[in-house]
Amino acid sequence: MNGLQYTRITIFHFLWLTSVASFTSLGLWVGLRYFGTIGVIASGVIGLVIGHVIGCLPDWISTRLFFRHIMQCSKEELRAMVAEDDWKFLHTMALLRLGAMGEEVRQEIPRIVAMLESDSKLTRIYGWDALRIVFTEESRVIEDYNPRGSTEDCRRKIAILKEALAKGLVPTTHPVEIPLETTNKKKRFSWAAFLLVISFFAVAVILGLVFVSVTRKPTDSHLVLILVGSVAGFLGAWLLYFPIGQFYLRVIRGYPLNAGDRVEVTNGPHKGKTGTILMADKQRGLFKIDIGVQSDQSGENYFEEFEIRRSRK
Repeated sequence: MNGLQYTRITIFHFLWLTSVASFTSLGLWVGLRYFGTIGVIASGVIGLVIGHVIGCLPDWISTRLFFRHIMQCSKEELRAMVAEDDWKFLHTMALLRLGAMGEEVRQEIPRIVAMLESDSKLTRIYGWDALRIVFTEESRVIEDYNPRGSTEDCRRKIAILKEALAKGLVPTTHPVEIPLETTNKKKRFSWAAFLLVISFFAVAVILGLVFVSVTRKPTDSHLVLILVGSVAGFLGAWLLYFPIGQFYLRVIRGYPLNAGDRVEVTNGPHKGKTGTILMADKQRGLFKIDIGVQSDQSGENYFEEFEIRRSRK
């Protein structure tokens, strides 16, 4: 799904899954009814693509409205949001916006630090978002912090941050205007990557259909076999997709990558440029790279994990 990377299952995941399943099933039914076996495959893939696009629309629209709301709030309204007890991503964006408006926000650091050593994993995740997005210099002190790790490990790393803050060893962060591309970065669309993924799933579905057609019994329903084969192929491809992606990242892209590593941009308008990683947000797969672009505000310094690789020069 596009949009924000959520910390838990939401209605948007349900809507996306429902849309994909519904349109894929509709495509399979139309193909079977009007075009035969070959039509089933083509219609199923078309239904899958349409379902994915439509399923992402609610998430995309809500995300745009969310950021528009933050940008239109007054300082008083933003302060009221930050003062609320139950911290969420909304509070992080409100705090970032206040900093961009020239308001003092460093008084919230103790609260965020307390969140980072909480017993609640969800609280630590929200605290880590706040530290990384609003107080980037402070987050670099503990770049390897993982909010999903054990409570003891998190508190051990936060002790390092507390000591650095107490000794004044951390440079002061100066928040800028809400960098939408860094918090909810727009993906640079690649038709090649899109067709590759669709082809991967299409081949898996075809193999599933071939398997059930070979093992079918004369009494088996043709429609049920097509549905079973398609679903089995899709799920099989889904299970293989992530291990293959990890293999690709590590062997072809040279991961893991950390701050200070030299990398090359492989996609987008800056393709071919090399630079040094300034910040590695491994939880979101986002990297800030020094490629000679002066402004962070446009998001041009930020790249996703599939857009860069370890430099071979």
